[in-house]
Amino acid sequence: MRHPSRINRKAARSFFLLLCGVLLPGLAHPAGAQVIQATGGTSNLFEATGGSLEFRGPNFTDRFDLGYNGKLRSGFSMARKFQGGIVDLGDQIITFDLPTDIFDQSHYFLGRGAGYSRGNADKKLYFFAGETANGFMAPFLNVAAIDTPTVALFYETKLSTRWKFYSRNAFSSRQTSIQSMQWSSKNDTHMALSTGVGNNQPYGSFSFDHIGKLLVLDVSYAAVGKDFRRVLVQTPQVSEPDRENLRAEFRPWDHLHLIASRNNYASVDPKETTERAAVNSFGAWADLAGFQMYGTLNQSTTSFGRATSTMFGGRKDISSRVNAGVDYMATSFRGQPLARSVVGTVRELISPRLTLTQLVTHSSGQTTISYGGTFVSNHVTISADYETLYFPFAAPGVPQFRQVMVLGLHFQLPFGMQLNYGTDVSTDGQMRYTAYGTSIGYHTIKGTPGGPQLAGSFYSNVARGRVVDASGQPVAGAAILIGKTLAFSDSKGIFLVRMKSSGELPLEVSLDDFTAPGAFAVVSAPPKVLVTREDSAQEYEVIVKRVPPQSASQPKPDPNSGH
Repeated sequence: MRHPSRINRKAARSFFLLLCGVLLPGLAHPAGAQVIQATGGTSNLFEATGGSLEFRGPNFTDRFDLGYNGKLRSGFSMARKFQGGIVDLGDQIITFDLPTDIFDQSHYFLGRGAGYSRGNADKKLYFFAGETANGFMAPFLNVAAIDTPTVALFYETKLSTRWKFYSRNAFSSRQTSIQSMQWSSKNDTHMALSTGVGNNQPYGSFSFDHIGKLLVLDVSYAAVGKDFRRVLVQTPQVSEPDRENLRAEFRPWDHLHLIASRNNYASVDPKETTERAAVNSFGAWADLAGFQMYGTLNQSTTSFGRATSTMFGGRKDISSRVNAGVDYMATSFRGQPLARSVVGTVRELISPRLTLTQLVTHSSGQTTISYGGTFVSNHVTISADYETLYFPFAAPGVPQFRQVMVLGLHFQLPFGMQLNYGTDVSTDGQMRYTAYGTSIGYHTIKGTPGGPQLAGSFYSNVARGRVVDASGQPVAGAAILIGKTLAFSDSKGIFLVRMKSSGELPLEVSLDDFTAPGAFAVVSAPPKVLVTREDSAQEYEVIVKRVPPQSASQPKPDPNSGH
């Protein structure tokens, strides 16, 4: 048996040769790359330190990563157009979604090997041969370690205007083969059925979803084996819908929405222990006489027991510059005392650049006062914002609703350089940080000189929005082209462009210019945005989804097509 240090030295030599063979020729001929991006940083949220170098051109994307995550790790990816499709060598994010995944469309696994795909809106084929990988993705680093030899074959085809067939297969030490059929009406109604095996365990699911003027309804049922997984891999650990899942939103009027849901989840940890959870929720939202009011009741059942959490409150604009609100939060575990708190919030718009926030919190017989705010300019963005988060897996005695401060710093420097620092909350409720820097060099974008917006004046007319994935999570590093100006979303998914003049401009999601790791496709995006004064600017929403790297070049779906 070979000594581990020799294996590590061999891996290091292979990586060095790869850099010399691919990276150095790219440096020698920089005209071939339209975008060259260098990123480096550190994070105790991801428990990693390292960086990446990426080259992108009209027909290729090369990325090389090196960092420390418990030990020295590397990552690489080289994508090329070939025979009407795309060949991807190295680390890949392989999307494993089913048409019955109407509640969670974020299923994927990591692989290291060779992938090839081609297709169009009616027919798609994806083939992968290599090994599954354990790894993670951070804004500045994408590394992985190989796990299990795997061959995957994904296929989908449109059988008619109403019917579509999906086939998802992964062959390893344990086998996965799931086949699906989907039916779509002329309106916004879909039904789907999936059946097969995953990780040598039986799987079956059914879904129905409908979007109407008065009612939005999502219903699914999944029957999974005890140790079911879509693919045998230690990470990422993704929970699966288990048994019945439903969500109904009743909208009798534009200013009143009622929402009820029930969700069941099952997750298999690396020790192959299955953890199950159930969450029942009822909520209401109303906008009456300028008051925005809401309420939500959640009941969760986990291995810790049953807990009930309540949250309700309201907001009102006191003036064009001042907004005030109050929130009540309470959590009760069986046999535990009630944990509750009341939070009053006042937000004041001092100027288009500066917003201040004050919070008064009363909890456990104590009152605290906190301050925050946001400062925005062309070169610096500073934010200290407060978010209310729900933790259904909190241990007894720990509130499930928590008010946390999230810090963010963004510095836009000359020559396409950015510095970012942000805090986030881990799943166990602990505060974590991520800090990284990025330098982007543009040879050309859309046929014209490009780069981050570095206007000499602070214009008061803006176009802004938020980029999220299908589950509503923010996407950082998304490239949004507004008119001829390219903007990138921050860690909260927010993008903002300042203009000298107001008016309507086209919006385009520039997939080839994303700085976020991996590849994306557009789910929905407004074709145009209105540039207007900041205090009255609308926030537009762009929805994207992560796809295998080759799928990003496929035709974009019609944003008006519904799902």
